[in-house]
Amino acid sequence: MFYLFKIHKSLTWLSMLIVGINSLNGQNYFFDHVIKNNYTWTMTVVTGDIDGDSLVDIIGGAYNNDTIYWWKNNGNLSFTQQLVDGNFGGCRVVDVGDINGDGKLDVIATAGTMDDEICWWENDGIGNFTEHLVTDSFNGGHTVYAVDLDRDGDEDILGSVWGGSCSFAWFENDGNQNFTEHPLDSSYAQCSCIYAEDINGDSFTDIIGCSFASNTILWWENDGNENFTEHIITSNFSMAHWVYAADVNNDNYMDILGAAYGGGGIIGWFENDGNENFSLHPLSPNYAGATSVYAADLNGDSIVDILACGETDNRIGWWENNGSDSFSHHLIVDTLGGASHVTADDMDQDQDLDVLCAARFQNNIVLYENKDITDICDLHLINYWVRGPGGSYHILPGEQGSIELSFYCDTVYSSAQDIYLMATVDNASIFFIKDSSYFGGANPGDTIINSGDRIVFEVADTVLTSWVEVNFQIYSSPQSLTDSFSIRFLVGEVPDICVVNGDPEGNYVQKYIQ
Repeated sequence: MFYLFKIHKSLTWLSMLIVGINSLNGQNYFFDHVIKNNYTWTMTVVTGDIDGDSLVDIIGGAYNNDTIYWWKNNGNLSFTQQLVDGNFGGCRVVDVGDINGDGKLDVIATAGTMDDEICWWENDGIGNFTEHLVTDSFNGGHTVYAVDLDRDGDEDILGSVWGGSCSFAWFENDGNQNFTEHPLDSSYAQCSCIYAEDINGDSFTDIIGCSFASNTILWWENDGNENFTEHIITSNFSMAHWVYAADVNNDNYMDILGAAYGGGGIIGWFENDGNENFSLHPLSPNYAGATSVYAADLNGDSIVDILACGETDNRIGWWENNGSDSFSHHLIVDTLGGASHVTADDMDQDQDLDVLCAARFQNNIVLYENKDITDICDLHLINYWVRGPGGSYHILPGEQGSIELSFYCDTVYSSAQDIYLMATVDNASIFFIKDSSYFGGANPGDTIINSGDRIVFEVADTVLTSWVEVNFQIYSSPQSLTDSFSIRFLVGEVPDICVVNGDPEGNYVQKYIQ
């Protein structure tokens, strides 16, 4: 598209959108929605359709509040809080599963060191719950997971203990919700996570676990009759805190993901070679106090990505799987105090996975809406002018002059992020003016921009040859989305021509002098 603007010897108002629709070619951006505040020491969040309306609801528990809530999804990212239990002392981890086989999702939870209980809450189908005890002697229960381990058509419950005996165990459901405890190993301390998946591809569900105190990740091979053989994956994963399983490299073998609280906060995956020999692939960067790891396709390319959080450095991020064991890191947020547990689900029915996190120091549950955005902001070039010797509006090659460009920011699409506009040019000084206030100085710099801002860039007195090019970059923090464009002034002939490169429509602006 070609634009011609006649400019008289005065400042003339122009308008051209230079950064806008489709300028980013689609990047995943996460917008935060706080689900629950003042939820003291919330340590877990899971999802599921509690009321059978085909909308994914949220379930969470808080250690110090002694409560378990679920949040009904009303659509359009609107949620209504409802109570599961208001007196469950020291709730650590919750999960969901159809425990009684009636087609409705029930809730399972551990009570930590306060009540030493595992309980499940029967769902009547509209979100009213009745509590049932599984055990009251699970000393320091830490995690639970619901799965049909023995393939008898009803869901059993797995549990790990932070303190006490029976470090790892599973509770067999007889079909009438009577549970029999089967210890797996009682020799480990601070057993921070338990999970289930078919690790060796024999169609029997195996068990994965980790011990914080022993720096160990291990799995138990199920022979099909629920006789379990223990295998050590690693005993050198410092303060192992969380495990998960997924086929990360798409070779049809189930890999293990781990989050290590110690050692600087390692997030990594253990590659399964098909014979259940595992090799660690640590991801970069580390997340100090890594507490949780999850696998999900966050960018919709049908390749499993890795999602994790660290409670010490307050970060949530994801590693985009590029294939061939290559990953690109993307930060979602670095200010969520005590980010403790992450998961992902499609909360707004837009066919992509959103991220949820429980933050035990910030005492809240936050939903991060995943948007495949095409814009950081709408930025318009509203006027520009060239000043030559003696105040003329034309510069010949070899003459000294200056160029000014004035922008207006119409819309910023990320209210939770800082948006910066940076300009650089070779062999010249740039001055920044934002709403009549000077920024920067003799050296190129940057400035935060917001909707409604007017920003002027002046390329100060410089000797021009045949052209001068100003390069611009727009970027967001902390999610590091970027876009760029350049404006080149061709001099020496009337008219001077301003060429905008990087505009999605290839716009040109031509300046005529009268």
